[in-house]
Amino acid sequence: SAPPDNSAPPDNSAPPDNSAPPDNSAPPDNSAPPDNAAPPGNAAPPGNAAPPADPATPDDPSAPDDPDPEPGVSAAAGLLALTEMNYNPYPPTAAERAAGFDDAQAFEFIELQNVGAEPIDLTGVEFTEGVRFDFSTGAFTTLSPGEYVLIVQNLAAFEFRYGAELPVAGQYEGQLNNAGGQVTLLDRTGEAIHDFRYRQAGYWPDAAHGAGSSLEVIDVTGDYNDPANWWPSAEHGGSPGSAGINVLQHLFGEQESWLDD
Repeated sequence: SAPPDNSAPPDNSAPPDNSAPPDNSAPPDNSAPPDNAAPPGNAAPPGNAAPPADPATPDDPSAPDDPDPEPGVSAAAGLLALTEMNYNPYPPTAAERAAGFDDAQAFEFIELQNVGAEPIDLTGVEFTEGVRFDFSTGAFTTLSPGEYVLIVQNLAAFEFRYGAELPVAGQYEGQLNNAGGQVTLLDRTGEAIHDFRYRQAGYWPDAAHGAGSSLEVIDVTGDYNDPANWWPSAEHGGSPGSAGINVLQHLFGEQESWLDD
């Protein structure tokens, strides 16, 4: 009986406010595009900037030396040989006396040589009679084929007379007896490399008895007790660290040369 009141239509007098459209006056900033100059991970890919060097091969001459070279075979009889002894050196010169070296025995030396075909290890090798010296504590513990090594009674005196460039392993304890004595050299197992007696009388070379020469072995495979296996050095004071001049060649070389002509 009372129809719905349609006298008040919906209020459309205030339409939605479109007077302020969305602000398109500031478009997204495209003036700085994404940086493609250095895309992530491509500018300097890991490990490609400086590739690791190829490991050096054994044939590569630039390969570093082996930091732990093989020490060589153990020194033993037939591989290591005593080649020269200056048991009774000539008297000190005026210059040597002025330098404080007034004892001739200070200039003693013993020379050894590797007479084998391989490097030898001197560790454990020691003189136990005549003089005392352990090569384990020396400046040289490995000796190449043909190389010499020296031990001396007084390093300062030796270098004053012979120079400082020779292969000296160190100073020994004691002195070589001017009248002769026993010399014993043992390998690391205690086996004898040398065990002999030298003398200054009889058939032993007189020139080695304080007259300016050292004693040099003629044959390292011969009998060290035999005076015929020794001769006096041709060089005054000996030839430490090198092969001596063959004394017969030194004495008769000019005659042989003349005969050859």
